Amino acid sequence: MSIIGKFEKRIMYPLADFMHGTTITGHLAMLKQQQQLSHSEIVSIQDQKLSSLLNHSYEKVSYWRNLFDKCGLKPLDIKNANDLSRIAILNKSILRTKLSSLICKPPKGGKLKEQFSSGSTGEPVKYYTDNEAYSWRMAFMFLLWDWAGYEFGQKWCRISMWERNSIKDKLQDVLSRCLYISIAKFNQDVLEKYKLKIEKFRPAVIRGYAGALYLIADYLKKIMLTMILSKPLLLPATCFTLTTVKQ
Repeated sequence: MSIIGKFEKRIMYPLADFMHGTTITGHLAMLKQQQQLSHSEIVSIQDQKLSSLLNHSYEKVSYWRNLFDKCGLKPLDIKNANDLSRIAILNKSILRTKLSSLICKPPKGGKLKEQFSSGSTGEPVKYYTDNEAYSWRMAFMFLLWDWAGYEFGQKWCRISMWERNSIKDKLQDVLSRCLYISIAKFNQDVLEKYKLKIEKFRPAVIRGYAGALYLIADYLKKIMLTMILSKPLLLPATCFTLTTVKQ
């Protein structure tokens, strides 16, 4: 790892966690350590965490408590993931109609953040998350990138629908070496601006909605240009189905 990478990993990312109230760095370190465990040890951890989650859900979330009672079950009846088939699957329709009963009272992780799915199936679904859930999601993302050759601390670009205008969010992006691009407004002038930003920033990873990545790639193809100087290591696509044409 380069000197800059080590500095980012040991100083900047922990500082970003502190400023934003997240624990990405610590969770990533834990995930990397757990890769050394045997299969049986991993399964044991999974079962313990599942048991803890079920107990918490039954005690604090009315939807799950009512569902378990309706099925004549208690959390202890679910010994492992194979037993989950004994209760109904949570789907988007239930999220839309029973969202309030799915929220923990009080929230386990403190303040909840309202978010929406991408709407790839036709209609965005509202849900809530917190910094702890966000930290685990980001840590797992960095672990997957690590498997593909990315070194934690390298530059990366994130393309999303949503704006990040708060000082806190912008500071987090700077500390984590992330170029954040919002596609709330999308036209040829915007594409040209983004192309120049990415060229200058030279990220190792460009992560974004499949549709947005396709539009940028298609634009570069039309103007007969490839970003050779900033050729990314990874292009992970999110949210929408990545069709053969877009691949």
